[in-house]
Amino acid sequence: MSRAVRALLLVLSLFAGAAGYVGCAPKLAPALAPASYSVNADDDRFLEDFSRRTFTFFWEQADPRTGIIRDRSTTEGGPANEASAHIGSIASVGFGLSGMCIAAERGW
Repeated sequence: MSRAVRALLLVLSLFAGAAGYVGCAPKLAPALAPASYSVNADDDRFLEDFSRRTFTFFWEQADPRTGIIRDRSTTEGGPANEASAHIGSIASVGFGLSGMCIAAERGW
């Protein structure tokens, strides 16, 4: 399985796992069927770029002193608005820590 497919499955599993806790009981994801598809070079480049940009958001929005990661920002990297300038959560920190593991594996 290519790195791009693994990255996409990781992102999807993170969202699926987070979505499972919205209801009262977590929902189990169905088992994945064996892969019988391939990703072309353009898709692979897109997924690599998307993964790196996603990691960059969490890296840049982390407070250097506390490590808390801002939940929202604009495309320029600033806070979404003045009221949300200092809002972070354990959810964003969790995604950021996962992203750091992926980034370390990929040598970013």
